[in-house]
Amino acid sequence: MDNIKSITALRGYSVLLVLLFHLNQEIFTNGFIGVDIFFVISGYLIAKIVEKYSKNEKNFFKHYFSRRLKRIFPGLTVVCLFTLLLGFFILSPNHFEDLQNQIFFSLLGVSNYYFYFNTDYFDLENIYRPLLHLWTIGLELQFYIFYPLLFIIVKKFFKKPEYSLIIAFVVFSLFSFLNYYFFNNFERTSFYSNLRFNEFFIGSIFYYFRNKLNNLIPSIFLYISYIYLLLIQFNIVKINILFFNIEIIVISLAVGIIIIKHQKVKDWVRFDNTYINYLGKISYSLYLFHYPIIIFYGYVVAEKLILIDYLILLFLIISLSILNYHYIEKKFYDFKK
Repeated sequence: MDNIKSITALRGYSVLLVLLFHLNQEIFTNGFIGVDIFFVISGYLIAKIVEKYSKNEKNFFKHYFSRRLKRIFPGLTVVCLFTLLLGFFILSPNHFEDLQNQIFFSLLGVSNYYFYFNTDYFDLENIYRPLLHLWTIGLELQFYIFYPLLFIIVKKFFKKPEYSLIIAFVVFSLFSFLNYYFFNNFERTSFYSNLRFNEFFIGSIFYYFRNKLNNLIPSIFLYISYIYLLLIQFNIVKINILFFNIEIIVISLAVGIIIIKHQKVKDWVRFDNTYINYLGKISYSLYLFHYPIIIFYGYVVAEKLILIDYLILLFLIISLSILNYHYIEKKFYDFKK
């Protein structure tokens, strides 16, 4: 199986984890690691894309940013309009005013900093913020800008610019550790700030050094990575908030190992499952729409959800995601290139 198919399947698994986590955090306690899987995948793919387009330096930024804009903003704009419309009829005036701010900063690509200055990740008021999940999109957009600029600048001075990725990873990780252990606002900074770039850089490092790492890392580590992620998902291995940054790096390394080793080793994990791969294809739309639907539904129902509620939510989320993927994403973005 080629690498793109394994990445698509990983996207499917990761968005499923996030969806289940937001549906019921008590049962799917560690489903949030789906976001970290996304970050590593994004770092890997952006490194691949930048390497491809940087060969034509004259039109590099034009082609690169044109495709990034077409990939991100059509779906983002639609979910913001969808949320604004529903919010107008459903939310209280105060919550609707806050929603307008969420939309404004989300479309600017800096929603992570809006939430950084206005909320904690575990703030109870977050149940009234339908676009809280877009902090990750803001972070991705900022990485999409930062990474190619770093790569092009370093490339002008060094023959092997890929080694700068290791330095960048170390720097961001170091500041992340210092912030986490010496500042009181570690929760907000850890979830919303660019210090999370270290996870993207892990993905980029695995891309550039994939052949060396494939030879260096024994195949047994592929199975260890699978088992480790499964144990975390089922909360058998618990994530300790005191060592959160270290554990997130270990999770990111496990994802990187799976990406590069799965295509080289015949293993028992099926990445060609039709349903998981389709979830991977619609993962961006699914991620965009799942959270506002959950928040609005909870806002209206305002009771503890039962089985029928979860079935309704899944139907609404998957239906809107499929429509957005086929009629918005595919209309603006050529996935075959």
